[in-house]
Amino acid sequence: MFVAALVLLTAADPGKPEFTYGDFARPADKVAATVEKNRVVFTVTSTRGIGAATINLKEGAWPKEVVILLTYEKGEGFKNLENFRLTTDRISATGSIKSSGKVTFAFLNAKGEREPLEAGDSGGTLAIKIVQTDKGIELRLPPDMLVGSKFVTLSWIDAFRR
Repeated sequence: MFVAALVLLTAADPGKPEFTYGDFARPADKVAATVEKNRVVFTVTSTRGIGAATINLKEGAWPKEVVILLTYEKGEGFKNLENFRLTTDRISATGSIKSSGKVTFAFLNAKGEREPLEAGDSGGTLAIKIVQTDKGIELRLPPDMLVGSKFVTLSWIDAFRR
């Protein structure tokens, strides 16, 4: 009975996730992950306050909670997120610090492309919380938002960029 419980526990825990990073708009920008039990914080370090990067799930599964922290290279945090776009293999969401909790999104077509939308068209809104902290601006994704995705691409523009 103990062995069966151990097997079930092992099967339910896909292991610690591993990530790779690429597609940087600026080669000096960086992403680093801090993985905890059910949470990962991706710290994006931007040299200019405007850029893009892709986070790829290499192994394991996305934790329930995913947070993206936007900072500058010398430890200074973003001040005012003017715009961001977050894209997975199925959705594309666009927002700003003003759209916290109600970020609009659209579904992607079979080719992974965002089709042209007419005014007012969207898939709805996502409860992505955009929070100013003493470390920078955090994008707190809804629980399990990335389940089933192999990547998330993020682009950002800080209103007070350098």
